[in-house]
Amino acid sequence: MKYHGFELVAFEVEVLEELEENLGKRIVIIPDDIIDYRLLSLELKGKSIKSIPDSIGNLQQLKVLDIESTSLESLPEIICNLSQLKELGLHSLQLKSIPDSIGNLTQLEGLWITESSLKSLPEKICHFAKLEILHIECTPLESLPDSIGNLSQLKELYIESTQLNSIPDSIGNLQQLEELYIESTQLNSIPDSIGNLQQLKFLDIESASLESLPDSIGNLSQLKELRITQSPLESLPDSIGNLSQLKELYIESTQLSSIPNSIGNLQQLKALTIKSTLLKSLPERICNLSQLKELYIESTQLNSIPDSIGSLSQLKQLYIKSTPLMFLPDSFGNLQELERLGLMNTSLESLPDSFVNLKKLGSVYLSGNNIVKLPKQLWLFFSKIKTNFFFNKSKHRLSFNKFKKVYSDLNEEENTFREYLYKLAMRWFPKRIAELDEIIESDDVIFQKAVKAVHQNWLGMGNTVAKTIYGTLIGAGLLRIYDELFNTESNLLLFLAIFFSLFGVFIVIIDFTMKKSQ
Repeated sequence: MKYHGFELVAFEVEVLEELEENLGKRIVIIPDDIIDYRLLSLELKGKSIKSIPDSIGNLQQLKVLDIESTSLESLPEIICNLSQLKELGLHSLQLKSIPDSIGNLTQLEGLWITESSLKSLPEKICHFAKLEILHIECTPLESLPDSIGNLSQLKELYIESTQLNSIPDSIGNLQQLEELYIESTQLNSIPDSIGNLQQLKFLDIESASLESLPDSIGNLSQLKELRITQSPLESLPDSIGNLSQLKELYIESTQLSSIPNSIGNLQQLKALTIKSTLLKSLPERICNLSQLKELYIESTQLNSIPDSIGSLSQLKQLYIKSTPLMFLPDSFGNLQELERLGLMNTSLESLPDSFVNLKKLGSVYLSGNNIVKLPKQLWLFFSKIKTNFFFNKSKHRLSFNKFKKVYSDLNEEENTFREYLYKLAMRWFPKRIAELDEIIESDDVIFQKAVKAVHQNWLGMGNTVAKTIYGTLIGAGLLRIYDELFNTESNLLLFLAIFFSLFGVFIVIIDFTMKKSQ
């Protein structure tokens, strides 16, 4: 029979399933005679487990051992006799030390120590010639062994502590390291030797004391993702432009006030995020980021965008949120691949006329701005592509007074857009549409009567005759709009006009017949 993929006899499976069901619930002491099987994987979990029998050392085929949330205060020495163990997890234990004999686990490939009270790690831990993953989450951890650089096969190193204040220089010897995560509120520097990590692909540093990065970080030729968060970092080294393989740069909650021009050298960069910093402007050379697809800027002091932004030919998503940004350059319309745009909680008062050139734009979010002027040809823009506009979290909360100001500020030659705005108003403010009557100044009498008929219909005030007039005039109004936009005739709209008219007549006949029958 099989147990979790392992071939065992029926009795062994029966005992193990019972153990699995009860472990951590009723078992307080694991009896010596029950750990006598050819186990490959063993998980011990539960506060009621207070001790582990010495017979666990007999599990010479054991490859995975996880001990979690038990009442153990020390790691039994006998565990260090598990010569075939490849993965060891020690989670949520009250461990204050680890025996030096842990160095006997020469086949270990992964070691996880989380939520423990360890202040230091034994030097013997650095003797694991096959270790590929080292994951340490120990709040009081104060230091790492100087010999940590001896872990020649290490690929992932995760260190989380509140007391760690330095990283050994020997970390630069980890030539196979691909992922490095360091979080410590006391860490104030990164050794120059970090530049020797030629295989590093992911680097995440979160520290409340780190003020700068070493220039040698530019030597990380294989780095693909760099994240710096929760630190007083004031600047990035110019050498960051040497990260030729970098695809994502994420900076959040720092004191960063500027970005070096060398960022323009990051030809593989696809995503750039800057949040909660003192950033005031973007460098002109940002235009060189030919592969950039996502740009996200939030909670900064950014008040302008360089004209060169229009050169980001591959940009698909742009979000600028909670900044004092006041205007967008005309080159904004050159972002031909842009699909999603968010301009939220800024000081913007208008959108550039070139906005209508964004042919692939699918969604636009404009909540929390001071926009009082929109592009003249926005109606034509909407008639050609499918775009969703969100002026607020709910379009029904769009300020009517702001809308009315946009409408009334339009000049006579902007009638096309005026008509579009009126159409929007009928969707958003059907009960307040009458307030727009006083600013309807179109010279086209037919159109003027048409929109008023629509207004009357919206308010539910029309009688049968009014509906007939409405049907005729709305058809004429559609014709008028189409002719103004395209200077041509439309058989379709002519048909609609006739249809609405006949529909109105039909309603009159029905209404008359019903009244007569009464």
